[in-house]
Amino acid sequence: MQYHELGCVGLRMSVLLGSMSWDEQNTEDKAHAQMAAALGAGINLVDTAEMHPVPSRAETQGFSERYVGTWLRSTRRRQDVALATKVGNTCND
Repeated sequence: MQYHELGCVGLRMSVLLGSMSWDEQNTEDKAHAQMAAALGAGINLVDTAEMHPVPSRAETQGFSERYVGTWLRSTRRRQDVALATKVGNTCND
């Protein structure tokens, strides 16, 4: 696994695991399995967003963040993961 130094604070980040398909294309169990496999392979950066999964629908909005949270809670591996998230504008004006 290749890592890159982030800034001058000594954080080493891997390539990232994206979560934009979780719930639309993957179940929570599959998302948890993907997180476990990614960390097992040395990935330590997980990308998510409040509007995931894509395509964004009110019924599933935020599920990818929820799945990351339930995995972190159940495995107690929060210290092993850097989270990248963002919030989009969901207004139509």
